[in-house]
Amino acid sequence: MKKTVKVLTSMLLVASMSLSLTGCFFGKTKAVKEAAEEFMEAALEREFDDMADLCTDDDAAMMYFEPYGTDFEPVEALLSRATFKVNKVTVNKEKATAEIVVSFPDYEAAIDSEPEDMDEFEDLLDDQKKTIDMDISIEFKLKKDEWLVNDYDDFAEDFYGELYEIEFGFMSEYEGWVQRHNWYGSTNDVYSSTRSSLNLELYITSEHYYDTMNYYFKVFQGTNCIYTSDRYTDYGFLDNYCYLSTVGQDSWEPGNYTFTFYDSNNTEFYSATCSVE
Repeated sequence: MKKTVKVLTSMLLVASMSLSLTGCFFGKTKAVKEAAEEFMEAALEREFDDMADLCTDDDAAMMYFEPYGTDFEPVEALLSRATFKVNKVTVNKEKATAEIVVSFPDYEAAIDSEPEDMDEFEDLLDDQKKTIDMDISIEFKLKKDEWLVNDYDDFAEDFYGELYEIEFGFMSEYEGWVQRHNWYGSTNDVYSSTRSSLNLELYITSEHYYDTMNYYFKVFQGTNCIYTSDRYTDYGFLDNYCYLSTVGQDSWEPGNYTFTFYDSNNTEFYSATCSVE
């Protein structure tokens, strides 16, 4: 009798431990899945600050995410229409992997229809019935009871890098090259009418520091084109990685002036406006 009680007690103890371990495993799996979903939601919105907060090294992660922060309408159109699903989570002690499928409208079919501009491209995306799926694997590491993305560098290249390499056809090859601009010598983008020149600096992204651009620009006063530059083939200045475009004259009429840049196919890829008072 005593022996039977001991056996039953042992069996119950083993069962209890098994349930405890199983519960612990499923708890970790659920936590990793939730972390993956939170990270991917931020990734589709390109909320890099939020993404970096979910990584093991937020400063290092930002260095890999920021090059993809420039405005590039075709990629934004794809991301805004994308959905994702966490298909599988594998947990091994303090490390884990989430297998994710991201689904985009069939952009290849949309591009093959040869849209003339972004509006037509977006309409074509909305008409697609099929999708193009991208398989993404994200590695997580447990840090202070929180599952954090540990391969953020690979994610940036495998996810954003692939999207930015799509040849959209109707977009300029320089689209997305310009990270920011500066109206040199202005005060909050405003010049005096007595100034002898308007000077626009274009700062390019780090991935294109040493690439060659073949471009020209026009200057518009309101809607009237008042100047067309020669065609340039140039590198960014290596001290600050920018292109400087200058137009000079003795005086300027008050109003808005827009510099618009075109590639060798006469496709616009950047525009910026200043004011003269």
